[in-house]
Amino acid sequence: MTDEGVLADLRKAQRDLDETGSVSEADTRQRLIGPVIEWLGYGVQHQRWELGDAGNRPDYLLYANPSAAGGPAQAIVEAKPRYTDFDQVTRTDRTASPDRQIRRYLSDHAESGPATIGALTDGLHWRIYRKEPGGGIAADVPDIDIGPLVRGDHDSLEALENLRGALARGAAKAQGEAGERALRDIATAVRKRNNGDAVRALHAVTELFDPIDAATLTGRYRDGFLNDWKDHAHAGGAEIDQQDGQQNMFGTPRVRIAAVRLRYAAGGVGREDAARAARIFAEQEEPGAAVTIVWQAKGKKALARLAVAAGRSVAMTQPFDPELPPPAVRKAAEGVLKRSAAKRPEDPQRLLAALNVLPLQRAFYKKVRGWIRRLRRSDAAFGPGIAGEDRHEVLLRHLIRVLFVWIMKEEGSVPASLFEPGFLPKHNIEDYHGSVLRFLFHDRLNTIEAERAPHPQYPDAAGDFDKAPFLNGSLFEERPGDAELLLTESAYWSDDERDPGLFDILGHYHWTADEQRPGEREQTLDPELLSNLFEQLLADPKLEEKERRGGSETLKAPDGAYYTPTDVTAEMAADALAAAVRGRAPAGLGEEALLDLFRDPDEPLPPGIGKQARERLARRIAELRVFDPAVGSGAFLLAVLQALRTALVKLWPRGGDPTRDIVTRQLTGQDINPMAAQIARLRLFV
Repeated sequence: MTDEGVLADLRKAQRDLDETGSVSEADTRQRLIGPVIEWLGYGVQHQRWELGDAGNRPDYLLYANPSAAGGPAQAIVEAKPRYTDFDQVTRTDRTASPDRQIRRYLSDHAESGPATIGALTDGLHWRIYRKEPGGGIAADVPDIDIGPLVRGDHDSLEALENLRGALARGAAKAQGEAGERALRDIATAVRKRNNGDAVRALHAVTELFDPIDAATLTGRYRDGFLNDWKDHAHAGGAEIDQQDGQQNMFGTPRVRIAAVRLRYAAGGVGREDAARAARIFAEQEEPGAAVTIVWQAKGKKALARLAVAAGRSVAMTQPFDPELPPPAVRKAAEGVLKRSAAKRPEDPQRLLAALNVLPLQRAFYKKVRGWIRRLRRSDAAFGPGIAGEDRHEVLLRHLIRVLFVWIMKEEGSVPASLFEPGFLPKHNIEDYHGSVLRFLFHDRLNTIEAERAPHPQYPDAAGDFDKAPFLNGSLFEERPGDAELLLTESAYWSDDERDPGLFDILGHYHWTADEQRPGEREQTLDPELLSNLFEQLLADPKLEEKERRGGSETLKAPDGAYYTPTDVTAEMAADALAAAVRGRAPAGLGEEALLDLFRDPDEPLPPGIGKQARERLARRIAELRVFDPAVGSGAFLLAVLQALRTALVKLWPRGGDPTRDIVTRQLTGQDINPMAAQIARLRLFV
């Protein structure tokens, strides 16, 4: 629509609202704010509305590209009724005001990136907010006032142009970020189906290449595990300083830069695909490092991962749309590119630091511990028959249940609708905890399909509940104290940033059911996290009391419970299994090769081992039985599962996936803590 047409509509809307005396937020959005947003260039495809969501969320998210691709948003807009005082605090909460509300959205919303700007508006006044380098949020002064234009006091469009300019400056700032610039150029390369352009995009951003080394090599590649690449490109990057000053036979080693396009498969860009590609290019150098973009496309849709390999270790991002990567991916890309752009990086392992998942996990542990402590101290959260340590046990059991089902929801095994605030008004549900979660746990996940009964209060919600599978385990069995847990809706969704709900916390992270293999890290949270979190929270009541008295944050875990890192359990599993079959190993399979059979899925078998010898060893491995007498939450059995699967797939690649057979026939464990054993069982189930 032309400027004149928009202006005419705004003036008519203002007159109509004045005649009716309406100051409602809905009328303001529909008649004044919506037309301005479209005039600014954000059509319906470039908007996402959170108007109907509970949990005090912003009204509009505006994107440079179609909103279906997700964040980060270019702008977050909070709408208020006409003539709202942006700085007025509420009577019930002296810390709440529209101004503080939009600042909170810019700080905490999952799709608020470093360059996202905020806009607070009543349709007539627009206040623009920007993020400062130090982490603060500043508001432009004075507000942009389009009231005189809308009321017809003058015809100058200067105020609207000022508003458009404010958004444009925010977009320009986003283009200044190195990581975002690289990913934007890579997205262009993906659209063109050109790996060479993807490598050159990294080159342009980080200045990694000498002029003579900037040419890329393209072609088809078939790796040793029959995983077809459609095509690829790679080039040498920054030189790597060697501590002893020696050069290898190829000269000074470099950080290899590569882009790989996979043949399309239903599973998307898997973790193994990205790890294998990064390792292949890292092995072309000594000591070995590579920064790799691995992607695939079908039609207009594409998915990619950024993966870094150094030595035997690989770190990678979650899968993302190159057109609109989420903030966590943009931050990771920024860190990787800055480190790889160093003139002569001394240690390739430093490249992995930008994709370290430990800070992500620690932040999550801190938020969850705060949530469980607040509820443990709340008398309103429990019935009269439960107190003291029983409260902690009931809360911890409920937390583990929710986390496990949340992961299943992220993988599509449990309907996501059950975890959305809109599910409550849709079915007129008043008690979310009792009527939704407890019914889901006990009457669906813990009940076989043939014995299920309709919901006693909400039979019309059967379509959502009945999609939940039966889980062959007792974690969701009703236990003493379950009925005494009385959590309100605010325990799951909260508009208080100092006291977030559990679903608010979980929604800030990317989850996967695929546990990480030794030597691989992904910026996601997985079922292994349940083990670590459970063992940390077991001692939390005593730790909290010690902190209250001024003690340090160290406390011996109860019952000898300690979390064993994946890398440690992987080596233990490989050593134990290799020792168990050493006497049956073929002559050509030496000690180191036998260990690699179990621990390295990308290391092929030595040449010369015949088919019959491979099958004999595979049968021997399939006969093994592994028992863990103190299974805890399953760290060792999960490592054994990975090792057995790795070996059997190598020895008998056409035998299919042996995972189910390994879990049901070869693995057993026990523990004095029944909840820990259930976590182990469910991790194996996943």
